[in-house]
Amino acid sequence: MRLRIGTKMSVAVVLFALVGIIITATFAFNFYKEAILDEMENHAGQLSHVILAAMRDDMLHYKPEDLSTIINAVGMQRGVARVRVLTKDGLVSYSSELDETGTKLTKEDPTCQTCHAMPSSTRIAAMAKTRVFEDEDGRNYLSILQSIPNERTCWAAKCHRHAPETKMLGVLEVNLPLDQLQSLIREGRMRTALFALFAVFALSFMTIMIVRYLILRPVSKLVDATGRVAIGEWTDPISGGRQDELGDLIRSFNQMQERLHVSQRQLVLSGRLASVGKLAAGVAHEINNPLTGILTFAEDLYDTADSEDPRREDYQIIIRETIRCRQIVRELLDFARQSKPRMISLDINDVLARTVRLVNRLAQFQNCEIRMELQPRLPLIRGDDGQLQQVYLNLLVNAAESMPSGGKIMIRSTHQEGSPLVETEVSDTGVGMSDEQRQHIFEPFFTTKEARSHGLGLSVSWGIIEEHGGTIDVKSTPGEGTTFYISLPQARSAKRKVEMQDDKSQSGTNGEL
Repeated sequence: MRLRIGTKMSVAVVLFALVGIIITATFAFNFYKEAILDEMENHAGQLSHVILAAMRDDMLHYKPEDLSTIINAVGMQRGVARVRVLTKDGLVSYSSELDETGTKLTKEDPTCQTCHAMPSSTRIAAMAKTRVFEDEDGRNYLSILQSIPNERTCWAAKCHRHAPETKMLGVLEVNLPLDQLQSLIREGRMRTALFALFAVFALSFMTIMIVRYLILRPVSKLVDATGRVAIGEWTDPISGGRQDELGDLIRSFNQMQERLHVSQRQLVLSGRLASVGKLAAGVAHEINNPLTGILTFAEDLYDTADSEDPRREDYQIIIRETIRCRQIVRELLDFARQSKPRMISLDINDVLARTVRLVNRLAQFQNCEIRMELQPRLPLIRGDDGQLQQVYLNLLVNAAESMPSGGKIMIRSTHQEGSPLVETEVSDTGVGMSDEQRQHIFEPFFTTKEARSHGLGLSVSWGIIEEHGGTIDVKSTPGEGTTFYISLPQARSAKRKVEMQDDKSQSGTNGEL
């Protein structure tokens, strides 16, 4: 049986709460029980001291009738079961139960064992001793034995009934019923049990809610998102600004998904470029020869036609469109025959500055304001300066065409300390692109310019950057502009990338573009 992590955590929380609260409640109840018993013992001890104080004068003057009256009066009080005075030999001298007055207890009697079980040297020092016993009816009692020492005032009294050598005259025993105490203990046990159950429920509920909100909810989002990614469905980034381990996991997943998405797009685009490259090479060769014949005959017809012949305009259209077809074929051939870059160490800022000087002379840039923010002393990269210039030229031309009424073009180059990449950006304030257009911007023959473009410029640029071991990405907002981001590795890592690609090329595993 497969249990969800939420169920496991909930069961574990309930069990831990149950065990912890039961242990705590047990200790609390035992403490409560001992506190009540201590209070009962203190009460019995105080009562015995009061009785002894009341009996003191009668004992000094030997007034047995008054002593018996005091014993009987105390024994009749509520909450007192029995009061009696025993000699050290076990004789019951006085008792609130008159029928046991004059009887003698043996040493085996529990009352006598309370004192006789103690060492003789400590019997006098232990002025009070308590015990709990059960009678024949099953009722429990608290018994306190208070020793009656032979003080100087006793053996020096006029009655001279006790010799000075006698250490202890007897014992005062007070028995208190524990019915009320047991009732309090039962009530305390019930309250403790109810409190424990309530505490288990409340603590478990609060803990489960906290765990569900802080752990289970984000984990469920991660599980759902990973399941979607596993079947090829890309999800929106998981929200969460938490500054803990789960927050780190969510951010790592979002980064992983974004990189996987980019990698998948790059793989798909690489496959399309390879297929289109092979197709373009074959189609271009097959179309080029018929186009040459069409153009030749159309030019002959145009040249031989009379100047007033209305067909001359038609011939001119045929010639113009044929030349346009030849231009498309030439671009296809260029696309299919992309050469491997000739790598040298170079400063990307030089490539950017040279490209800007080139486009400044073009008419379509006259209404464009080009600004450059180039970080000085950038690390060198390994690349083909001609191919990289072609990439940035394509981006600048696209930026100018997206701003027919003029606008701003910003070119930046940066490098973060410790990063192996050199970053460049080309942004404009043009019309921008929709998300749908942005998803296909690097695909061959995809264009947003209708008849003005054949949709190969960015595909070629993407292939060049990939050959250099870098990445190219784009962000765009309709009506606000577009920014292209290019990352190129520094010279050492770029060299290793190109060497690996050259090895693949020699082994015949690379795609043909």
